[in-house]
Amino acid sequence: MVQSEIEVVRALLSSKPRPIGWAERRQRLDEIGSVWPVADDAKLAAVNVSGVPGEWSIVPGSDASRILLFFHGGGYCSGSILSHRRMVSEAGRAAGMRTLAVAYRLAPEYPFPAAYDDVLTAWRFLRDQGIPAARIAIGGAGPVPLRAREAERALLGRRLDDAAVREAAALAAAATDPIADLRGSAAYKRAMAGVWTARALRAVA
Repeated sequence: MVQSEIEVVRALLSSKPRPIGWAERRQRLDEIGSVWPVADDAKLAAVNVSGVPGEWSIVPGSDASRILLFFHGGGYCSGSILSHRRMVSEAGRAAGMRTLAVAYRLAPEYPFPAAYDDVLTAWRFLRDQGIPAARIAIGGAGPVPLRAREAERALLGRRLDDAAVREAAALAAAATDPIADLRGSAAYKRAMAGVWTARALRAVA
C-alpha cells in the first residue's frame, strides 16, 4: 500500500466516530477495504477449507503451485476476506504466488483457541492437497509477508537437518529490513525473523 492509500485509510477511519459494537466495527472495516476493488486480472474462487470459509486468488504470471496462506488482520475480533481482499490478491501478485485467504472464527463469539484451530485446519487442508510445506508461505495484515528467496535456494534439495535450518534462518533474518517501534528494535525484529523461520522449519522437518 503506497503512502497516498495509507492517508486515504486514515481519513476514512477518522471521518466517523469509532464504532463501539463488534458488528459495527466489522462492517466499517469491510466498507474501508471495499474502497479498493480487486484488480480486473485477479481471479477469485470461494473454497471450503475443511469447514472454514476461504478464498483462492491468483493473477496472471503467478505460480499456482506456490501458496501464500493469508490470515487477515483485526486483532482476531474483526476483519474478513472482504476487508483484505485487495491486499491479499496484490500480496500474491508481488510474491508471484497463488493465495488462500481464510475467514477464521472471531472473538468474542468464538474465543481462543477457535482462530488458532482454524489456522491449523487451513495448514492441514493445503498439506492434504499434496502441497509441500516448502511451497507454502504464511502471511497476514499485521506482519508483512516476505519471501526469503536466498533461504529458499539454500534449502532446495537438502535434508532439513540442524545445519540447513540454521543457514536458512540466518538468510531469512538477513532478508528482513524492519523498523524500530514500540514493539521492539530493528535488531530484535530481525533476530525474531530467524527464530520463527527455524521454528517453522523444525516443525515440518
